[in-house]
This record gives sequence, C-alpha cells and structure tokens, in this order.
Amino acid sequence: MKTTDKISAFHNAVVKNIKTNFGERPIKKLVLKEPIKSKLTDYGSFKLTEGNSPAEKMMKAVRTRNATATESDGKTYFRSPDKGIFFIVDLGSEQAGYLDFIVETREETTAWFAYGEHLNDGFVRGAIWQREFCFPFTLKKGRQDFTGLFRRLGARYIEVFAFTNEITVERVTVRPAIYHIEKKSFAAPNEFMQRLYDVSVHTLECCMHEHYEDCPWREQSFYALDSRLQMLAGYYAFKDYSFARAGLELISRDPRSD
Repeated sequence: MKTTDKISAFHNAVVKNIKTNFGERPIKKLVLKEPIKSKLTDYGSFKLTEGNSPAEKMMKAVRTRNATATESDGKTYFRSPDKGIFFIVDLGSEQAGYLDFIVETREETTAWFAYGEHLNDGFVRGAIWQREFCFPFTLKKGRQDFTGLFRRLGARYIEVFAFTNEITVERVTVRPAIYHIEKKSFAAPNEFMQRLYDVSVHTLECCMHEHYEDCPWREQSFYALDSRLQMLAGYYAFKDYSFARAGLELISRDPRSD
C-alpha cells in the first residue's frame, strides 16, 4: 500500500460502538525540554553471533576496537573497515523523555538503539527476560533529525548499533519530558546529604508524568503501593499536592473492593 493510500484510509476511518467517559485532565501537561548534552563513553566495531531479537543480539555481539571516532565542529565521525559500528553515550544522569538524534549516513541502512539505566559488562542491558528496551530504525541516506514523541524512555545510557562503515553523529540523546512542579527548599547539614536529597528529588521527578510510575525505564505503570511511598516523599519535596491528589482519585475509581 502506498503512503498516500494509508493516509486516505486513516482519514476515512470511523469509530463505532465505543462507550467513553472522558473527563478533563486533572493535572498539567508535560513540559518538553531541550535535548540533554550527552557524552561518548565507548565505541568500536561489532559482529553479531546469536540471539532471537535485536536486543538479545546486541547483548551477545562481539565488540572490538576496530573503529575510529574523530570529533570536529560538534560532530563525531565514526569509521570502520567492518560493516558494523557501535557507540554508547552517557546522559550524565537518569532522564525520562524521548529519543532525539541527528545522524548522517552515506547509504540507507539500519540502526538499533538500546537504552538503560546502567551498563552491564560494558554495554547497555537491552533485554531482561521477556522485556526488551531496544528498537530498530531504518536510516535514510543523508542527514536526519528525529525525535520520537510516541515512546517515552527512562535511561542514562543509549547504545547504538549501525550496520554501516561510516556514520556521522551530531547528537544521540533524550529530550526530557517533565511534570513542572515547584520544589520546597532544603538545606542539608553537609554536601553528601544535600547530594543524596537532590538525587532523590530528581528520581521522583523522573517518575512523574500522567501519574506516579513504578520506574521511568520499564513498565511506567501506576501501582498503588509504589505511588503511596512516592506521594509521601513528594509531600516533603514539592509545594503542590494536586499531582498526588489526582493519583489518589484515580486509585479510588478502581473496581476492586480493596
């Protein structure tokens, strides 16, 4: 089917026999921030060995140093004699937002992106049992500027497998999507305690979007007991209680008696 045919079919679609009970969103909309400045931490060549999915294949691939990375004019030029280049970027801290990249290739090719909160044996943990934190892209020939607004990521590290000999990277990062809420001031007795407090508040913020989430990386689900603890911490950290109130109201609508 041609793209124009797909668009026409979409516009002609009709929704039938759906009962809805929509209400006004009880909380504010998210704020989309500027892309985080990421830092290159590792790169090289790769060869696939085994695995049933891109995520598993990335984790089991053989990585070597048979590649070069040259930085100039804010870009990194990766070159390799092997048709497979990998690189890992560090966002500096946990972030919750949308994949954002600007890359350039000399040919149409495929790239796999894996994301995670930590590195395992030097690479991103893109597969955990049946869960996968990885997706493939078809990169067109030339320069492409992409922001994926349909899938929110929780990550500190992003690893890319590019199936080509050359790729130029202007940026690979995340654009944070945050729920803007005013913080209470807090002065800790020492630098360590202040750092601990600041990281804890940032962790809460990474788990606040449509509701509190168990974590920004995996399910991003609204669990009653997880959210109870987050609300209690949020009462001390934030001045606005409307976000917690909206969560409590949502819990109250659950059909289960408990």
